[in-house]
Amino acid sequence: MSRIDFLPRLDVDFRWVLICLSCFVRSFAYQPHLFFAGRLTTSFTNFTRVLLEGNDPIAIAEAKDTVLHDSALNASYLVYIGLGMLVCTYGYMVIWQVTAELASRRIRERFLKATLTQEISFFDDLGSGEVATRIESDTHLVHTGLGEKVPTSVQYISTFLTGFILAFGEAGLGSAMLLVAVTDRS
Repeated sequence: MSRIDFLPRLDVDFRWVLICLSCFVRSFAYQPHLFFAGRLTTSFTNFTRVLLEGNDPIAIAEAKDTVLHDSALNASYLVYIGLGMLVCTYGYMVIWQVTAELASRRIRERFLKATLTQEISFFDDLGSGEVATRIESDTHLVHTGLGEKVPTSVQYISTFLTGFILAFGEAGLGSAMLLVAVTDRS
């Protein structure tokens, strides 16, 4: 039985893949938005502390102005982060799906071309529709791998790295101590 060689080269445009990966990493780099939610909680806590401490109207007015300013600033940060995530997520989803579709189409075409160049005796052992079913199932696996598995892997890696960067950027000493405590379990 002869061998079907249908995957000599995919001709994937790697510029689109790099743009897609860039959007993808940026999309999930925005995920630790809880940092701004923590700032918002801190400003509310400070306002409540001023209210409970006494009846000084000047301090209460200053605390009120501070909480309103901080709330507006942090809410606007959250809106900008949400818009950035929306744009980047849409960008990487569209590009990954298009890339996966183009790659599976090329594989399907080459598979069909390689199948049609086979001798007629090649098809004696195959049932009706078996070639079409195999072409479709194999290209569906490639499409699923490129369209879902690769972006999910990049998502997890970028979220992990962003978490480390934020942790060490905000509280470097505490993060280092926690990292040593977690890794030193001997």
